[in-house]
Amino acid sequence: MEDEMLDMVDANLSYGDSRSEWIRHAIALRLDVDPILDELYESYQREERRDLVVAAVRKEVDRRKQEIENGN
Repeated sequence: MEDEMLDMVDANLSYGDSRSEWIRHAIALRLDVDPILDELYESYQREERRDLVVAAVRKEVDRRKQEIENGN
């Protein structure tokens, strides 16, 4: 793994977190999401897959925040 990538992981660790645990969580998340993305994209379409995940999560977070703000 590139040093730059490890530095980014380290920068996102909270107090008491371990790098290996963070990486295991990231791997588990990808293993959960990849089969769903396989319905739309080929495995080599990494950028498209990532873009869709980021957009979908942003949309859902915004929707849930709006629900909270509206008292639902």
